[in-house]
Amino acid sequence: MTVLYPERFKEAAAAGFDGTFEWDFLIEAFKPTKIQPMDLDCLVERRRRFLAFETKDGDVPIPQGQLITLESLVMTGFFTVVILRGKTADAIQGWEVWYLGKQSNSVHKRWHDGNAADLTAFVKRWFDWASRTPLK
Repeated sequence: MTVLYPERFKEAAAAGFDGTFEWDFLIEAFKPTKIQPMDLDCLVERRRRFLAFETKDGDVPIPQGQLITLESLVMTGFFTVVILRGKTADAIQGWEVWYLGKQSNSVHKRWHDGNAADLTAFVKRWFDWASRTPLK
C-alpha cells in the first residue's frame, strides 16, 4: 500500500519511526482472495495483554477486511482495540473500545466521549489493569 500523503505522513511519524514498508508485492501471495496487508496505528503490550489503536478521520469507515481482522484479534482474549476518531490530540472527541465479553464469547463495543486527556486516563486504567492481572 502506498502512502497517499507522504509529506503529511512524515510530519506525524510514530514513535520510533524508521521508514515505510511498501508491501504491495505481497498481495500476490494471497490470491485468489481479496486479502491485503494492513497495519495498526499503535500497539502496546503489557504482560501478554495488547492494546491496539486504529485511527480514522471523522466518519471514515473501517474497511470490511480490517474490521474482520480487528474483531478476530479481540476474540483471542488478549487484545483490546480502540477505534480512535481523530488523528491528533486536538482532534480527539471520542473513541470506541472493543473487548471480549466476560460472559459471552463475543466482541463488545462501547463508545466513550472525551478528549486526549480522557483517552490518556482510559489508557492508564487499561495499563494498570494489565499490570495487575495474572498472566494467561
